[in-house]
Amino acid sequence: MKNNGEIAKRKDGKKKVYDPVISKLKKEKKKKKKLEKKKKKLKEKSKNNEIYSDKKSNNKSDSDISDELIVNFDLVDPDNIYKDNIKILLKNSELYSNIKCFEELTHIICEQQNIGKFVCISNENENENENNLISFATIINLNQYNELISLKEFFINKIEKINKNIELEENRKQIKMLLENKNLNIGLLISNRIINCPICLIPLIHKNIGEDIIWSQNIDDLDQNEKKFYFFDYILFYTKAYKNLEKKKKKLKEKSKNNEIYSDKKSNNKSDSDISDELIVNFDLVDPDNIYKDNIKILLKNSELYSNIKCFEELTHIICEQQNIGKFVCISNENENENENNLISFATIINLNQYNELISLKEFFINKIEKINKNIELEENRKQIKMLLENKNLNIGLLISNRIINCPICLIPLIHKNIGEDIIWSQNIDDLDQNEKKFYFFDYILFYTKAYKNVNNNDQIIFFNFEEEHFFKHKLYYFMWNNNNIKKFYEIENEKNKEANYKEFVIVFIIPYSKYQQVSEELQNSI
Repeated sequence: MKNNGEIAKRKDGKKKVYDPVISKLKKEKKKKKKLEKKKKKLKEKSKNNEIYSDKKSNNKSDSDISDELIVNFDLVDPDNIYKDNIKILLKNSELYSNIKCFEELTHIICEQQNIGKFVCISNENENENENNLISFATIINLNQYNELISLKEFFINKIEKINKNIELEENRKQIKMLLENKNLNIGLLISNRIINCPICLIPLIHKNIGEDIIWSQNIDDLDQNEKKFYFFDYILFYTKAYKNLEKKKKKLKEKSKNNEIYSDKKSNNKSDSDISDELIVNFDLVDPDNIYKDNIKILLKNSELYSNIKCFEELTHIICEQQNIGKFVCISNENENENENNLISFATIINLNQYNELISLKEFFINKIEKINKNIELEENRKQIKMLLENKNLNIGLLISNRIINCPICLIPLIHKNIGEDIIWSQNIDDLDQNEKKFYFFDYILFYTKAYKNVNNNDQIIFFNFEEEHFFKHKLYYFMWNNNNIKKFYEIENEKNKEANYKEFVIVFIIPYSKYQQVSEELQNSI
């Protein structure tokens, strides 16, 4: 698709030339009407957990109004319940995944309660916090633990083996000499976080680690053989860097009037072990816009579902330009022009018969149905879905969505509720061309996602996104195929974590549009 000379709409089979000025005016008009007709937003608040609000400022113009979600974060001490999440974050860093003492390092990070901070999305049920870990940081003395001798050797070997650089030769020698000195206390800073973890969390984490160290140095009844390791001489960093890249945009301010805010208030009524810092983060629920195009591309590619389709660029463009239907979620930013860097989730529904640019997407699904290995049990399902897709008189909406790992779960019902409102609003615009409006009266919603089956129990299906399980209960037809990937999951058995292997499948299923509305409402009560 091109920006100029693009075909905007078809009326009576004739092509209509795209006019950017008229198009912009129409979009603004639609947006204004949409905001005027929207129903009241959800207003659910919990005392210390995820809270989203829909307060609209009288000082803002209609075009500036957006939904806001306030999420609280807990800054907690290390604990073994987070072990599986720490493993994932460590492996994702690609720095520690191949070291010999990976398991021991993970254990020490979780068990060294004197120093270190973990960040979780607040949860009313404290026992479920382990699933909400989004960041961690700690400092470990390389001379303190016998289990980590191989980690120290790992760094020394790296220094010896990497290609020598004359300019940095003295640096190599000095770092090696420091590491080999057993009388020095060298702390290794280890940390990682999910993509788009609120930037304002980071100073708070390191501030608390500094306080942890001071506290550890001043515990009166602590064994001197342990206490000596907390008087650090140096801090070692082991991370990644990049050259010849454009400079990053300015960071989010630590505090902003209506955006991310963190507090460091500690209650005198709590014991030291109960104290946790709380961060309140606001999220904006906004209409699709082309400024988010690059982020949408990243999220689409990360889903591994759409990255190889022929019309990938066209699909990305339509997701961003179809302002009638769809919702994007961003971390609030005082500077609205920088919001495009804070996208954490999106969802939309696109009619497979509406856009000529997406004909190949519809063909992609039909070809999949024809080519995958036939399953006698699902043969009728395959035939029915193919028949529905080939019927040009039906309005089949493809639900497309993705989000960063650990995107606040309470956002999901709000996103789908708003998409439902978008559809109703689009169906009731008085002055909308009937040739466009007809595409918003959906008959069915098509889902194209991933699911997992236990190698030892084929009856159990785990969906890639939790909400898909709720929609799947109302399926008319479905089919799935194994894409030859194996994923490891951790299950609790006899109060212990047990590793289990799951086969990865791609699954396609279709539901009546009325069930999409029903489940969207039910999701509100499922969180």
